[in-house]
Amino acid sequence: MALCLWLVPQLASAQPVFAWQIRSQTATLYLLGSLHAFPPQGYPLPQAVEAAFSLSDYLVVEINPTDLPLPAQQKLFDHYGNLQNGQRLSDLLSARDQQRLRQHAQQLGLDYNAMQPWQPWRAGTQLVLADAERQGFDTTAGIDHYFMRRAGNRQILALETLESQLQAIAVPDMNIQVANLVSTLDQMEQDKDFLPCLYQAWRRGDGPAVYRQSEQEAGDDPRLKAYLDRLNSQRNAEMADKLIRLLRSSGTFFVVVGALHMPGPDGLLARLNAANFPSQQLQSPR
Repeated sequence: MALCLWLVPQLASAQPVFAWQIRSQTATLYLLGSLHAFPPQGYPLPQAVEAAFSLSDYLVVEINPTDLPLPAQQKLFDHYGNLQNGQRLSDLLSARDQQRLRQHAQQLGLDYNAMQPWQPWRAGTQLVLADAERQGFDTTAGIDHYFMRRAGNRQILALETLESQLQAIAVPDMNIQVANLVSTLDQMEQDKDFLPCLYQAWRRGDGPAVYRQSEQEAGDDPRLKAYLDRLNSQRNAEMADKLIRLLRSSGTFFVVVGALHMPGPDGLLARLNAANFPSQQLQSPR
């Protein structure tokens, strides 16, 4: 079966998928880019992806939510996601952005007043998730959750912890957080097709198009772009180091990470290639 996955790209009727095979002398990684919100009609996944999963000994994800009970997870979200000393979200926003946030929250069925204790990153995350649901993307049916539910006897390994991810996102500079929230509001108003376009690029296995979508996240704010570049570079470097350790071990690993971490000059594929672990994109019959 492993040989078949390598030979599929030679078929004229094959369609690239957003997954890659990476091999060492002792291990094989199948690296699948995940969308954390996914349309239910997007299942079943391409044949090559399911075949790769069937061959795997281990499932590797960004975060394994079963590592912590729900009360402990909520405590971390509150610790890293709430403002301190009685500060309110509206204290950080201009009158115009307060109004925009209130309007979007109302349209999406969110309680604007309940957001007031939150840091801007947490409010922005809730907006993005609610807007994804509005567009028909299920935030409980993401590809990572899909495979975790089907892990069976496979050991689930995590590249990050919930706390490490929250520490990276909850930057202490509230000006950066506000800029990120304002960028989210801008994108919701000016680029309403962002998520459907990202999904279509994912469906085509189009890494460059997914990378172009990721570059839109910062909008025109150079300070925010520099922050997001640093954030992604740091997380990609740490995840790539762990993937390299897996490649130097033994076994077959099915790895599911956010699709935006995969392409680009600083993405996981480029980092693994620089470490002399080249990748081969999987393809499925059309």
